[in-house]
Amino acid sequence: MRQDKNSSAAPRRADARRRTVLKAALLPALGPVARAARAQGSNLLKIVAPYEPGGSADIIARGVSKWLTEQTGRTVIVQNRSGAGAALGTQIVVNSPPDGNTLLMHTGTLAVEAAAGEKTAYDPRKDLAPLCMVAKGAFTLLVNPKLPVHNVRELIAYCRARPGKLNYASSGIGTSVHLSMELFKSMAGIDVVHIPYRGGAPSLNAVLAGEAELMMNPIVTAKPFAQAGRVRALAVTTNTRSSLWPELPTIDEAGVPGYNTAVWYGLSVPAATPADVMAKLSAELRAAVALPSSKTWLMSKGVEAVGDTPAEFKAKFNEEIDIWAALIKKSHLVLR
Repeated sequence: MRQDKNSSAAPRRADARRRTVLKAALLPALGPVARAARAQGSNLLKIVAPYEPGGSADIIARGVSKWLTEQTGRTVIVQNRSGAGAALGTQIVVNSPPDGNTLLMHTGTLAVEAAAGEKTAYDPRKDLAPLCMVAKGAFTLLVNPKLPVHNVRELIAYCRARPGKLNYASSGIGTSVHLSMELFKSMAGIDVVHIPYRGGAPSLNAVLAGEAELMMNPIVTAKPFAQAGRVRALAVTTNTRSSLWPELPTIDEAGVPGYNTAVWYGLSVPAATPADVMAKLSAELRAAVALPSSKTWLMSKGVEAVGDTPAEFKAKFNEEIDIWAALIKKSHLVLR
């Protein structure tokens, strides 16, 4: 006897529904196990850059991804997740599984954010674990060539004789160059008015045109203009001379003892990342950064290789937060 198609299909549909319900019930329990299994077998490493493509942090991140791919054989990609002043990309990493497969490439802005007490859904000190400072770069102290000063001591004397009469340009409020100049003002005991611009190029143009008399600027952009005589470079901001411009003295040796600032680029992971995972990542990163080809490439971008340990990077990060927090309080800076 021929079986009715509808009568035979009904039990199959019922069985399918039961299997779907059972699968849905088991998924929450199996989720963590499945995620852990995928993480252990994953060959993909993501570096999140919380800035637009083409910026310095993005460029450094792509250099690191290339080195790690070549050194480890893993697939290393860069994801640009800009927004909310870099908070969006940072939050993505904070919320990612602490399995060592998602890294954050950030800059010294992260320390400024923490020092200023920015209202974010995360705490950089508690929710992120510093992994490795990849590179740092000195700023240069620049003046318009019409200013009758040729070294740091002359600049300080000139400014002290004219309190509030000179202007300095920056690429924006709360940027590394802004706080570096405010620290210089505080330690040198001078009064110079801040004029923030929307980016590095407009602020440099302001000094070139004489709209502002001085500024801090990265070596890679400052040096060509100084060599052309369009600005005068007085010193670098790090406490040791830069191999990118060794003839320039440091601000520390040129008249302001103890002065030391730089732009830096570093990698962090979620705070709950296991110590053994961090140790493995750290070893791979330090080996990659230490390659002569990596150092040469970084110098071509205006920065110098660091490649420190998680403990060393964490100490530097916390020290910088404390320095900026003290400066913000002392100088009554408003960064919002």
